[in-house]
Amino acid sequence: MLSVPQRLLSLPEVNVLLDTQSSLILEKKIQQDKLGSQSYAAQHFVSIVSAGTHQFSFQDGSTLKLEAGQLGIFPKGLYTVSDLISQEGEFSTTLLFFSDEQVSLFLKEVQAKPKKSENTPKAGVLPANELVQTWLQTVRSYAEMYGQADQLMNTKLLELLHLLQAQMKGTYGIGL
Repeated sequence: MLSVPQRLLSLPEVNVLLDTQSSLILEKKIQQDKLGSQSYAAQHFVSIVSAGTHQFSFQDGSTLKLEAGQLGIFPKGLYTVSDLISQEGEFSTTLLFFSDEQVSLFLKEVQAKPKKSENTPKAGVLPANELVQTWLQTVRSYAEMYGQADQLMNTKLLELLHLLQAQMKGTYGIGL
């Protein structure tokens, strides 16, 4: 079983954009379908799919599908089986991993208390809208220009959480 993000770092199809003590941003690209990958999320993460389809199956039998142009928000501690399905010969996703401290800081900034209930979804899907796409392009540029700029990237990851919170219209249940 793959423990994400640690085991992803050893895969040849994964490019590391950022790897600091509290943040990790990876790009994963494959040309062929990869089915039935088991994983355990050791950190909270967001997956932004830019090509192909990423389908997740959960222990309770439910599924979640991310198409190109969508993003998924996933809490740590989640066990999944996933299928990476290439479209026209390519699957591509950017994976952003958050520490507990970053999520706690975000929740403190927005004065929210984490809620967990029977009705809280395991994970959620949102469109990777224009603001998210611009944010992602900026992060790629920063990584190229500044490399491992820890504080800058931690600030950018908090910015993404704020963008997603605004897109969810103030709800905090999905993935947090």
